[in-house]
Formats: sequence, C-alpha cells, structure tokens
Amino acid sequence: MRQVSTALAALGLALCCGCASPSAAAKVADAAATDAKSPQADAKTVNNYAQGYGAHLVFHGGDADGFDLKLDRDLYDAAQTGTIFSFGSTHMQPPAISLAVEDDQMPLLTNPKTGKAAKTQLNVQFQFGNLVEAAGFPAMTAAAGDYPFSCKAPLVSVYFKNVRYKSTCADLTGHVLVTDWSTLKGGRFAGTFSGRLQAFYSSSEQDCSDRATACTKPDIYVDIDGMFGFELPAPDGGANP
Repeated sequence: MRQVSTALAALGLALCCGCASPSAAAKVADAAATDAKSPQADAKTVNNYAQGYGAHLVFHGGDADGFDLKLDRDLYDAAQTGTIFSFGSTHMQPPAISLAVEDDQMPLLTNPKTGKAAKTQLNVQFQFGNLVEAAGFPAMTAAAGDYPFSCKAPLVSVYFKNVRYKSTCADLTGHVLVTDWSTLKGGRFAGTFSGRLQAFYSSSEQDCSDRATACTKPDIYVDIDGMFGFELPAPDGGANP
C-alpha cells in the first residue's frame, strides 16, 4: 500500500490573504511526534494516521459519475523520498512557513457503468497555505481549528478522470478541522475533512480570482470525507527546524 507520489509546488504566495495572524502560542506550539510506522486506524474511529490519510470519495456527473472510492493511504515510504511535502519558506521571507501535501497514484479501477478496469490517475492534495506569517505573507492555517471551505487555504483538491475538483467554489458546504498543528520537524499535523468539491476549470490555479469563471459546472462534483495525519519533515528554504 506504500506508493510513491509526486511533489507539490509551494503555494503560500498563490493562496490569497486576509486571514488572522497566529498567536505567539500558536507559533511555538508543537504536538508530540508519532511513530511514522505505527498502524493505520479505521477512519471511523481514532485518527492514528502517522504518515498518510483515509478518504471516501463519491463522484457525481461527468466521466467520473458513479465512482465510489475508499482510500487508505500509507505514505511513509514516499515521505522518506521527499516527494509528498512542500514545507518551509522557499520563495518567501522567513519566518513564513507554508505546508502542502500531495499524493499521486495510478490505481486499477473498475468503471461502475462499463465494468471495465483500467489504471487511472488519482491525485489528492491538501493545501494549508502559510502556517506562520511574515511581511507580505499572511497566515492562513495559523493554528488548530475548524476552517470552513472557501477560496483560501486550507483547501482540499482531487484530480480524477481529467477533472480537477476543489473546495474553492462559492457556496460549497464543508470544512477542514485541524486537530494537531505544528511547524517543527517531527511535529504532528493532523485532522479531518468533509464536504463537497466542485469541478474547477482553470489553468492559472488562482482560487479566489478565478472561481467565477472556473466553477461553471455545479453538477460535476465529488462528496468527500476523511482524515489525515502527517509527521512533518525538515523545512526547506531556511525556516527554523
């Protein structure tokens, strides 16, 4: 179940501003690190994900209509190669620190309508934006808390059947609940997510400015819920370890 995923570009600058500044306590708070090889938990019970996530995705409309996917992803090996995290202050002025996690896979899936099986790209992203602010780089996920879906981080994104689905579009119901927050190497960053992601047609990936033109097909969406748990790597770009 351990499969290699691809890297996600740093998103702290692209995800727009307006969020509250983190408190001094939030900046230094750090949950105890978890054994990255500990067993994965049933997504319906305690969140014991040490380096991975679980998710249930039900697709509606478009070519993905009818797909019902249950994911239980152990990303321990991929995390050792540095291919799933974008974490640190590259392209930003310290002490700003941003975090994003990406999992890219090619599972063999059976089409529920045709009965034919084929390998299909499935990409899942968690974009938390800036965790710590700096001049010109406001914090977005500044502490543990409950963040309703909006065009600002934290965002959830899924790419499947040549369509990008995002929590960005206006009037979507859903939220990301961050239960464990850290900015330190070995710190635990964990929580849950649930709601609806809508098809988002934009090449520029400007979530707030593009959503009026990118969110034009509300009948193509995926309902999603799950949980995540990550042990943070060493930050890049000179951020404090």
